[in-house]
Amino acid sequence: MPKKITFALLILLPAIVVNAQVNFTKQPQWNEVLVKAKAENKFIFMDAYTDWCVWCKVMDKNTFSTDAVSNYLNLKFIPVKMEMETGYGITMAMKYHVNSFPTFLVFDSQGRLMDRLIGYQKTEPFMANVEKTTSNAGERYLKGYSLEIEMPFPDFYKKAYIKNEKGKKEMPDSSVVLAWLDSHKDFRKEINWTVLNRFKYMTSKYDSYIMDHVNELKELYGSTEVDEFIDNIIYKNFQKAVKSKDEEMLHTSVFTMIDKYHAGDAQKTKQSYEVTFYTQSGNCAKMMESLTNLVNENGLEDNSSMVNSSCWEVYEKCDDAELLARASDLVQRVIEKEPEYAYLDTFAALLYKSNRLDEAEKFAALAIVEGNKSKENVKSTEELLEKIKSAKAK
Repeated sequence: MPKKITFALLILLPAIVVNAQVNFTKQPQWNEVLVKAKAENKFIFMDAYTDWCVWCKVMDKNTFSTDAVSNYLNLKFIPVKMEMETGYGITMAMKYHVNSFPTFLVFDSQGRLMDRLIGYQKTEPFMANVEKTTSNAGERYLKGYSLEIEMPFPDFYKKAYIKNEKGKKEMPDSSVVLAWLDSHKDFRKEINWTVLNRFKYMTSKYDSYIMDHVNELKELYGSTEVDEFIDNIIYKNFQKAVKSKDEEMLHTSVFTMIDKYHAGDAQKTKQSYEVTFYTQSGNCAKMMESLTNLVNENGLEDNSSMVNSSCWEVYEKCDDAELLARASDLVQRVIEKEPEYAYLDTFAALLYKSNRLDEAEKFAALAIVEGNKSKENVKSTEELLEKIKSAKAK
């Protein structure tokens, strides 16, 4: 690297590190973003969020605020923040199938989508995922997406994204969706795939088409999106097993599909489904056994949310002292690494139900402090704290 460039970077880097924040442009015009990306020959990183998304706020607090991430995104990308339920954000959401939050869209300097990353991510995995996405620039972009942003989508599709006068989005009847899909047979085409993907929960008749064209669709629209579709198909079969409380169906039909379509992480995926099966079946004992095995074999990394939600189910549905204690121990391990509001709230609730009132009061108060910091609704935790204080007063 020429010395003058190295010197320039040395001047620039301290300024970014001191600020320790990503220089996001909020709600920009897409054409302006493209002009800047082309002029500076940079990738585009879009944080697709909503104002109500809790994990979007956690991402801001824990990941985007770090020196490593802010430095990386500021130097290599044009960073953009787009609220996906207002203004131009709605158009972008419809175009790029943004249906869960947070979603992160990575584009090359020409505005071609390279990948979609879904959900809250800590610093190191986030950096690794974004770097992997941009490592083969020029050949990695998803060829199914055109550069046209405002697409001629059918009205029922648009209404699923645009809030009506009552502030609600309108989901169409499945018969409307199926009638439209039946007249558009080639789902490799962008608009056809977009509609099919958006209403995947209504379109079981097309499941076999997706499974027969997995590799081709991944080439066009990316592994993230197609895997979501496959996971939806697996989940529908899983729900049948849950409804009938059929463990054999879980371990044959569901697990067979997981082995085929999740070859890289089949064991962990099956364990996660097993935890959820016993949770939804109301079998707290087997759920805790499966959850403990999952954590012992895979660690807490990427499993914190499942631990939290599963142990909350123990709080709500189980009175067994031993199971409550095991759930408390697991959540305590989570908050030692991630003292987030949701996890502190669950821990306080478990302690309260276990009659460990002094500890419950302490952690309920901590949860409220953390919740207020991240601007979350802490009303339920405040009510829990009052219950704890009342129990102590008796």
